[in-house]
Amino acid sequence: FNLYPGHEFFIKYVVHPGAEFVEKHRTELIRRVSLVEPIADDMKPLIGDEKYQTILNSETPQDKMRKLLNFLTTTKLKDKLYQSLLKNERFLAEELEYSE
Repeated sequence: FNLYPGHEFFIKYVVHPGAEFVEKHRTELIRRVSLVEPIADDMKPLIGDEKYQTILNSETPQDKMRKLLNFLTTTKLKDKLYQSLLKNERFLAEELEYSE
């Protein structure tokens, strides 16, 4: 049931701007987040122990971030990641936000 044309866009990007940020900046997040562990710690209650351990057992920060992002399959999870980025990687998040 369509509320109005384009409502999917509104729901995805206006109601969930964090999810849009994560999707838009995925490559830069993989490349530039250096301390993935505190972010993984924030996400652990949402992704579970097995996925959390998979992230921590990855060799490089890039591999850790790539795995973390691959586990985020819902808008809610991406929003939570965005909140964690603001807490743990504020300067990077702000730089990416204002580079748009």
